[in-house]
Amino acid sequence: MGAGAEAVQLIHRPDVGRALSSPAAAEFVLRADRVAPRSARVALRRLALGSVAHRLLDVLLCVGEAISNAVRHAYPPGSSGEIVVKAWTHEDGLAVLVQDRGRGFDPDGDPSREGVGLRLMRRLADVVSILSRPGGGTAVLMVFRA
Repeated sequence: MGAGAEAVQLIHRPDVGRALSSPAAAEFVLRADRVAPRSARVALRRLALGSVAHRLLDVLLCVGEAISNAVRHAYPPGSSGEIVVKAWTHEDGLAVLVQDRGRGFDPDGDPSREGVGLRLMRRLADVVSILSRPGGGTAVLMVFRA
């Protein structure tokens, strides 16, 4: 299945596992450092957002926040790591995956411990799906429908 067909599947039936193994319209790897969120925003602005162009600010805020969380929480202080960003575009919307290979966390843990950034992502994106496990990294799939 090509990136266009995958985009339709991910926009209408978001699945982090599928996103991890699917070819994307755009994919880039960032070093997990303080400039990573800005680098991702610059790269995403170059992506043809089509039917969700009017939601560019929502997309940039959510992706920037997911990357900031990875930079802040995924890797121990003083260590380096990578963050992979994949995006799928279609006339029905946009799906973006942010993945790290860091410490991971329990996404089903106490919701009162959820930070402002994750609450912001849940409010601005149509779907936020998280796959994470302690020691196994984290993948955040966000869907923005047209």
